[in-house]
Order: sequence, then structure tokens, then C-alpha cells
Amino acid sequence: SSFDYTQPILSCAVSPEAGTVAVGMASGLLTVRARNLKNAGEKAMVVAKRAPRAGTYHYFVRGQREVASEDDFRVEHVRKARLAPYDKLLKAFNYGAALDASLSTAQPQVVVSVLHELTLRDALRIALSGRDDVTLLPMLRFLCKYIPDQAFASLLCDCGHVLLELYTTVLGRSTEVDELFWKLRWRVHEVLALDAELLRLQGALELILAASVSRSDE
Repeated sequence: SSFDYTQPILSCAVSPEAGTVAVGMASGLLTVRARNLKNAGEKAMVVAKRAPRAGTYHYFVRGQREVASEDDFRVEHVRKARLAPYDKLLKAFNYGAALDASLSTAQPQVVVSVLHELTLRDALRIALSGRDDVTLLPMLRFLCKYIPDQAFASLLCDCGHVLLELYTTVLGRSTEVDELFWKLRWRVHEVLALDAELLRLQGALELILAASVSRSDE
């Protein structure tokens, strides 16, 4: 069978069992036609409820009382993850404060990731400059603690070079800063001594392995 409509049709939907047809017309009128599947008859039901105008209260609250059926497609609302304070400061190009915020987390992975981002932005010197003894101490303590870690050593050595270039002229004005610079020096020496010992061990192992290979060939 066919249906006649007096207004231009803007949208149309059919139920999965083809028993109900909903048609939206240009005038805002919604027509729902339901078919009686048992008697094969048809009945028309006109819903004289116009669509709410955009910008009105009813427009914004439309559909809130509707209950989704089992066949409806549900769209989950995923909230965006909130940016950490150091990420917000990085986005605002406040590099020194971003570094301080990362140090306050006491998480080495966070601090190293911020230092890496500052290096990529060529802003490491900006973030480390202009510090007094109070704001310089957390960075020096971090370097002394984590510079032996091979995962961080390369990046932290670069940070140590920048700090030496920036603050060599002010050494001797703060006892705590001087002590941490000396401690950092000894930590670097310890790392270098360990690397030299590992190289010697590697050379000895290579000699032993080479000798065993030559004997097996004989």
C-alpha cells in the first residue's frame, strides 16, 4: 500500500518489523502510521506535536524523558582526561613553572618527560635560568638522585651542563647549592668509574669467548 502526505517529507523511518512508519514533514508535523499485523489492516495516527524551535528551552531539553529501546544504538559519553598542572603550564609556555610542577610530583618519569619536552622545544635553558637557591635546590637534588640511572643519564647530563653554564658564577653564595654541586660531581665520577669497570669486564669476557671459540675449532 501507499501513503499520501500533503507536506514535503524531510525524514522517514521504519520499524524493524515494518509495522510502523514515522515521517517528519517540512511543517514540523510528525506522522506515525502503524499497521495491525494480525488483521493486515492499517491505521494512521497523526501526532500534532511540532518540533521545538532551535534556541528555546524545549529545544535544549528535548528527548530527556525518552527511554531507549533494546534496538537503539547507544552512544557513550567519554570525558576528556584533565591535563596535569605541568601540562597546562607547558601549553601556556610557562616553562620554569612547568618544571617546578613536575618536580613537586616526586615522580622521576614525569620530571624526565617534562625535561624531554623542554629539550624538544629548545626551552631547557629558559626553564632552568633565573632561579635562586630555593628553586634551584629541587632540581639539583633530582639530578644527584637519578643521574646514575642509565635510562635518564643522557638527558640529565645535558641538564647538568646547562646548570653549570648558568650558575658557575654564583657558586660560593649558598652553602646548600655548593654542597649539591659537589655531590653531583662525585655522582658523575661514580658513574664514569662504573662504566670503565664494565668496559674492562666486557673486554675480559670477549677474550674468554674468543679463546673458547678457537679451542672448539681445533
